[in-house]
Formats: sequence, C-alpha cells, structure tokens
Amino acid sequence: MNHEASIEIQTNETAWPLNNDTDLTCGSFFSLLREEYADKWPSLMNELKEMYESLFALVKSYVDPLTAADQEAARVEELAHRYYTLAVEKEPRITKDIVEISEMTGSRLAHLARRIKEEDSLKRKLDKTVKEENITPDEAIEDFSDCVRYTDVSPTEGFTEHFRTFREELLSRNYVIVRVKNTLMDPAKPYRGINTYVQDPGGYWFEIQFHTDESYEALRANHKLYREQREVTTPQERKEEIAQLMMDASSKVPVPEGCDTIRQYQLEK
Repeated sequence: MNHEASIEIQTNETAWPLNNDTDLTCGSFFSLLREEYADKWPSLMNELKEMYESLFALVKSYVDPLTAADQEAARVEELAHRYYTLAVEKEPRITKDIVEISEMTGSRLAHLARRIKEEDSLKRKLDKTVKEENITPDEAIEDFSDCVRYTDVSPTEGFTEHFRTFREELLSRNYVIVRVKNTLMDPAKPYRGINTYVQDPGGYWFEIQFHTDESYEALRANHKLYREQREVTTPQERKEEIAQLMMDASSKVPVPEGCDTIRQYQLEK
C-alpha cells in the first residue's frame, strides 16, 4: 500500500490524518446525509453513524502510524545499518595504513579480525545509550567513533617513543588525532591504556587503543569480569567483588617511562 497520500476522515469531534492511496470520501458523504436527512430519518441516521464509526475504527487500526517506541526502534535499526555500511566502506584504506605503520614500528595488532563492530552489536549499543541517557538515536550516534577500531600492543620499554612514532606516521598520511585519553598514569582506573580517536583524510572517525603488553593482559582479564558485572542477574555483592578484582588487576600495570608527557586532549567532532 502507498502511504504517501494523507487523507482526513471527519467525525463530529475529531479529524484524523490517515495515510492511504484511496480517496476516502465517506466522512464527507456522512456529513451530507446528516445535513439533509437528520430531521427526517433520525433512527436511520443513528444506524448510519454507528456503521461509519465502526468503519472508521477499522480503517484507523489498519493505517495508523507507528507508535513512538516503534519509530525509535526503527530509527535505531536504520542508523546502525547506515553506520555499519559506512564502516565497511571506509575500513580497507584505514586498515592498510594501520597495518603498515604497525609493521614499521614493530608493534602487533590484537583482534584485527574484529576491527569492524558487528551491526547487531552496534544496534544494541545504540539502543542501550538511547534508553540510559534518554536521548534520541540521532543524538546518541553522534558520539559513536568506534565502529572501526584497532588495538596496538607494544612492550612497556620504549612504549612512549612507539606511541609518538605511530602518531607522527599517521599525521604524515593526513590523519588527524582528534582525541587522546591517557589512563596508563592512573593505577586507580580499571582500564589502563592510551585511547585515541583518529580522523581519516576523508573525515571518518575511528578508534585506536595503544597498550603495553601488561595493560593489554589486564584489559583481557577485566573484560571478562566486566561482562559478568553488567549482567542484571549478577548479585550486587558479586558486582562489588568484581570491581575490586578489576582494580587489583589494573593496579599492577607498570607505567612506561615518559608516559606522563602524553598529553590528553579532545577536538570537536
């Protein structure tokens, strides 16, 4: 059915906008009947009114627009698909450069096979953000910059110099480092590493996490705990225990020499 044309059906009290491809004129027809014959045949007019209201209810139930919840869910699915498709389009060029720079600097790329966030995962994250922050899907998706993501791992010794070399090579290829978050300096953080958002030459944002061998192992251990912690079925006492276990693992990560010189900043998207 074509839902482009908008038609109004009039009742005594309400005008309802309905979408249909048929010129429904029964409302106007009933109005004419009422004007001409209401006084002559009141009982007939009452029966016709009941018939019309039943017909109106049937038509309305068939062509009514989606509920607000349905519209939001449809928008989440649409945006997740759009951003996933864009990630698939942008990823090959970016991956080529990241792999070349990693090989040049002697690091390793962990989870390279999972560099694109799956569409279902993207949809779940977007839906969760919308509900938890009480914002629209379009507002929520603005902060999503990890549809394409990489994890670079290198030894603690020489880590700071490695990061700088990697960064300079990105800049030489017309990438822009738009955010740097350094939690390697803080042993109280459950996540330890250098998290960056990078913009490719075409303006597309993606994520690179930089880890030492030790911070990467802590990340792996804590990720399993984090997944257990966020389950609604996990008892509160266990969640508190998990939080402490995550802190214990992260606090053992050594701070690379010179890491305090890696400045944090955030550019506007």
